[in-house]
Amino acid sequence: MEKRKLSAIPRPIATPEMIEIADRLGDMRHIVTAELIDDKKILLLNFFEIQALKKGKTEAAFRTFLSHEDYITQDLKTSKTKWLTASFHGMYNFSFTDYVWNQQEHKSSYRLNVFMRSDEELKIVKDFFREYSMPDDEYGPWTGIHRFQQEVLDKRLAKKHKKETDKIDVIMNPIKDAPKEFFDWVWDTGMSFARYLIYKEVKKGKALCECTHCKKTGIVDRKKIRLRNNEKGICPFCGSRVTIKAKGRMPAQTHDERWFVYVDPTKDGFVFRYFHAHQLMKSDGYLDVVIHKERIERDISENSRAIYTFPKGKPKCESYEWGVYKQRGDCRWCPDQGKIACMECILYPRNLPQAWEHTPMKYSALEVLSTNLPTVSMRYEDAIEKYIEFPKMEWICKMGLNKIAKGIINSRYSGYQTGKVNIKGNTIYEILGLTKVNTRILQAVDGNHDILRLLQVAQQIGLQFKPEQLKEYYETFGCNTDLLKQANRKTTLHKIVKYITKESENYPIGEQGVC
Repeated sequence: MEKRKLSAIPRPIATPEMIEIADRLGDMRHIVTAELIDDKKILLLNFFEIQALKKGKTEAAFRTFLSHEDYITQDLKTSKTKWLTASFHGMYNFSFTDYVWNQQEHKSSYRLNVFMRSDEELKIVKDFFREYSMPDDEYGPWTGIHRFQQEVLDKRLAKKHKKETDKIDVIMNPIKDAPKEFFDWVWDTGMSFARYLIYKEVKKGKALCECTHCKKTGIVDRKKIRLRNNEKGICPFCGSRVTIKAKGRMPAQTHDERWFVYVDPTKDGFVFRYFHAHQLMKSDGYLDVVIHKERIERDISENSRAIYTFPKGKPKCESYEWGVYKQRGDCRWCPDQGKIACMECILYPRNLPQAWEHTPMKYSALEVLSTNLPTVSMRYEDAIEKYIEFPKMEWICKMGLNKIAKGIINSRYSGYQTGKVNIKGNTIYEILGLTKVNTRILQAVDGNHDILRLLQVAQQIGLQFKPEQLKEYYETFGCNTDLLKQANRKTTLHKIVKYITKESENYPIGEQGVC
């Protein structure tokens, strides 16, 4: 519609007959006049407030221009040209009907709120919107107008959505399916912790065992293999590390799940693709009542993508999720709503660093960390920012200090860590605050920040740990540096560890942090 041309049409004035009619319309709010303009292509509706007419004001409150493709409303309460795009249903302080409650009959109904000035004008409106009207419409042409305006609104919204989805499609279309090697790695390596050996004693000393990994079943001698429910063990058939399950004590379903991230290169960076892997193990009782009779059921799907670029060397991320777009009923890639908790994930290392070799992450060595900890979830998105801030984290990853690297990545506030890492250090010894000997000891035990703290304190007070002594002390006392200092004043570390070793033969060492 040509707004300039429409606004040039003279503003309507109420006739004396309309003012007279207004006094007889009771609680109605508007009188409407109708006419066809622009070679009968546009229907013009003028709305006069009845209360204003009663006070002698003859100006219309607003007027609406309706074609067969669009509509627009002009506010006539101001001398300036002011356009409104809302439908009648969405306009402020306007409604075709009023809700009415009949107290005597205890019944609700709707009362028409607008009055058409003449039967001829009513016919004009009905004929113009004949295709949107139905014979049983209770409120005449107004219901048909509502259907028309709703259709226009749907088209406007679809056009608006298309602009956004087209931009997303331009980003997503070049991304191809992840390779088979990735999915094989997920189940063979990343989900290797979810392997089970199910056993049932068939006679004294003999048990029928079933491995969920190699699918083999056989009789094993319980004198040669320890079988205890929920303990870790080794499969006698394939040698895999497994969790042992007593068949009679299994829950109906055992769920295992992890998030995995696959890195795909893009023109200006790379994309983190998040896959959710889910494994379901069924008990015998559950298998009897379900259709799918397989012991193990697996599923993997891609649910989120994070597109990374590096303007001026700084990481910039745009996230998307797979879901229903704007409640329109269609599943597709949508802007991230923060509904998918996938940042704790396992990084697929086999296509790195090639996938991000043209970005600042080329030498990050995160693939080394992921290869060393293939079943451990970390916040790898945080690792990007941590590496940009602290490029020497590469050294920590390549030295096999996996737990230190994980602590740096997952910790939002480094001040809460026990052993401090000096990110401004020039050498690995300055970064860790250790001598060459103690650095090698930290490597040997793959120590975390607590063990780093023990080594830092021991170095300050002149104690020298051996790897086995350090592990023994930490397993018994945790990160108790006060005890370490007291022991240094009263006896030697060698005597402390010797005493611990002797006592632990009679009193098994508890879990970490329990003395």
